[in-house]
Amino acid sequence: MVAFIDAHPLYDDWQHTPSGPGVGAPEFGPHQVIMVYLWDCAETFSPSAPAGAQWSLVLPNSGTDCSDIHQSTDVAPSTRIDRVHLVTVVPFTFYRGLVSSNKIQGFWGARS
Repeated sequence: MVAFIDAHPLYDDWQHTPSGPGVGAPEFGPHQVIMVYLWDCAETFSPSAPAGAQWSLVLPNSGTDCSDIHQSTDVAPSTRIDRVHLVTVVPFTFYRGLVSSNKIQGFWGARS
């Protein structure tokens, strides 16, 4: 993310604002706005199933709410995800000062 922001920096009024409390906190710095796709339920495709029944929701191992899948262990390891239900696309603003080797923070919506 740092390399992408460095290669395509955008600047706004927040660039010189400290990103945290205390003396020496890094500035927000340059940023990039990236569109993020948000989805709720996934489906798998079975070509051998009868027409009209080839797509089925991927459900969690325990439950019937297709949107309640949070990590790969929530579904069987052999489950294929062939498509998802796209809910919306939203802009996230990522500042260089909020990117580290173990965490990337961003703001919901574009700030610039």
